[in-house]
Amino acid sequence: LWKGIHGAHRVGKYWEHIPGFENRATCHHCNEMESLEHILFDCRKPGQAEVWKLVEELWAKKSNSPLDKSMGGILGCCLAAFEHEKKAKPSGVNRLYRIVISESVYFIWKLR
Repeated sequence: LWKGIHGAHRVGKYWEHIPGFENRATCHHCNEMESLEHILFDCRKPGQAEVWKLVEELWAKKSNSPLDKSMGGILGCCLAAFEHEKKAKPSGVNRLYRIVISESVYFIWKLR
């Protein structure tokens, strides 16, 4: 998560100025500039869409809150605080969200 917030991942333009590695700047599957957002949401390579579908199914079973599938939601997943009907913070749902989102992002990153 820290690397995502600070733009420290080695994707896209990072590779354009390194001789012999320029081809790593673009996604080989989509021919688009690689970025963290492209890898996590936009790439048509099999894997990430299936992971997000399973995450959405799990989240729908455990919470009434909508799943925030955005870069802001991912980078701030550790700060998520969902409220229950009785206005108490359900720590189990908060913990589930932190674990599922962060592990799913890591898994999608490794799939690439």
